[in-house]
Amino acid sequence: MNDTKSMIKEYWNERSSTFDRSLGHVIANIKEEKAWKSLLQEKIGGDAKKILAIGTGTGFLSIMLAEMGCEVVGLDISEEMMERAKKKAIAEWRRVLKPDGKLCFFLHEPQHYVST
Repeated sequence: MNDTKSMIKEYWNERSSTFDRSLGHVIANIKEEKAWKSLLQEKIGGDAKKILAIGTGTGFLSIMLAEMGCEVVGLDISEEMMERAKKKAIAEWRRVLKPDGKLCFFLHEPQHYVST
């Protein structure tokens, strides 16, 4: 990794701890959420899309797009930003899960077959 890329990565890793406190990186109320979703719907169209979110940060827009039915893959140079984004998605599962509800998901790992 070159020096410039390393400096950028280091900056965003450090910035990740305060990023969500920045204006525009967290939903303040339902009206703001509806406005964001309306804007995104206008820009990407009506059908669910596959979205590649480059520079996803802590997942603010990626999570919103997923809630709208899009299949989202988020990428970011900052591992710390990605860790915060993952924690947000899990927190959203907890928020919408009914009391005493159960969350079930499956992780599919590719099978490695050895042929002889």
